Amino acid sequence: MATMVFLKVKIGTRYTSGKREADHPDFNLLPSVQSSGIDWSHYVDQFGGWHYDKVSGHLESDKNNASVPVDHPHRNDEFGYQYGCLYVPEEFANEAVAQFGSLCVIIDEASFEAFYDDRANAHLPDVLSDGDIVSKLRDQMALEANPLVTTPPVTAEEKARRDAALDPKNQTVRGLRNNLRKRYATAKANMPGVLRADLVKP
Repeated sequence: MATMVFLKVKIGTRYTSGKREADHPDFNLLPSVQSSGIDWSHYVDQFGGWHYDKVSGHLESDKNNASVPVDHPHRNDEFGYQYGCLYVPEEFANEAVAQFGSLCVIIDEASFEAFYDDRANAHLPDVLSDGDIVSKLRDQMALEANPLVTTPPVTAEEKARRDAALDPKNQTVRGLRNNLRKRYATAKANMPGVLRADLVKP
């Protein structure tokens, strides 16, 4: 089983035909990617892909930009840069640090968890909803609660299905489900490989 690490990457910007784009390091230069025979973007996707900073993004400001309020939480962020994190094999990460030392750094689990929860996924909903299913169930329950409307009795089996669909903790039935991707504590169960021992959070 592969030994994995967290890699934090500083991503700049470039202009192509007048359009600004993210300028990732060219990880296709890394031997581990070359030996895989696939593009680096597909290589990293095998392990969960990018976790981008969704709080500041490529912030169009720096500490000397007077147009940015002094109390802006990211006033001191570097102009035009965004940070992203990857969960990748140790070999890839070591090669990336050697090749792009100023842009790549291996971080520990506690640092990745803070980035994952507070910057990469804070915008995600706590609960996922299959809207049509939930709406129909709630409409049916409202009818059943209306004393002016006569509805067929609800069987024990139907009630059990409904309760399961409306229980966010139940991940096996469509309806409401806790979003296990929102926080690292629950998302890490689906991450492949084994985190390098010295990076594990105490």
